[in-house]
Order: sequence, then C-alpha cells, then structure tokens
Amino acid sequence: LMELGIRLTTHFPEAQITIDCSPGRLMEALLSILMNSIEAIAQSTGSEKVIQIHVTHRSSQTSQIEIECRDSGQGFLDPSDVSILEPFVTTKPGHLGLGLTFAQQYIQYHHGKLEFSNSPAEGARGACVKVTLPLHSPRGHSKETSQDNA
Repeated sequence: LMELGIRLTTHFPEAQITIDCSPGRLMEALLSILMNSIEAIAQSTGSEKVIQIHVTHRSSQTSQIEIECRDSGQGFLDPSDVSILEPFVTTKPGHLGLGLTFAQQYIQYHHGKLEFSNSPAEGARGACVKVTLPLHSPRGHSKETSQDNA
C-alpha cells in the first residue's frame, strides 16, 4: 500500500470478537473487497488515497459484526446496481469479475449481508462496502467451520 501512496486506517473494538465461520474463506472475501478498494484508488485522480476499515460489534436481538471498508476512489457508478455482484461483470481490463461475486456468496452462506454505497459527505468521493455477519452461524458446525478471531 505504501508503494501506491495509499494510507490504511483501522478501527477495531477493544474486546476480542469470535466469529463462527471458515477463517480462510472470510479472509478471501475481505481481501476481494480490499483489493477492489486498492484498485479503485490506484485508478483515481484524487490527491488523498485512503482506505478505512472499521469493525463494529452490534448487540441487538442477534449479535452481529459489521466490517466497513471505505475508500477515496471514484465510488460506484450506481451502488444499487446488482450487476456488480454478477459473475464476469467487471469494469477493470484484465479482470474476471469474480471477486465481489465470491464475497457475496460467502457472506450469504453465513447468513450475512453485503451492502454497497458511496460516500454520503457532500463533495466527497469514494465507495463503502459493508459486511454484516452474525457472530454465531445458524448453520452449526461442519468440517469447514471453525472459530476465527477478528
């Protein structure tokens, strides 16, 4: 990131959070989202190149974790356009268009959701991808499921 001039900021809860999931698959899904941010910023003409990752524990009827990845790139053309989740749909030359498709499938498998938006601040640029996952999967444990610390 430093080579690209991108500054990464993070915010994590003080308390350790345990997620009932497949650690490798979660990491792949989050890396796909992060790579989209890096590539968007690399193509951006903006002077400030920042990615913010914010993790929040939500205690409600069902305990959830929210992971937000915000960047200072161009933002989504239309964040409500579901075609960004379709396989082989991409705006990037040389890419397959599978990263967000895979991330969406993984998140849905674990009863979570993936949301897309652009920066709400007036005059600001950038995209936000929010992952919401339950801390305890209703699917129970399988061979692939283990405890992963976030």
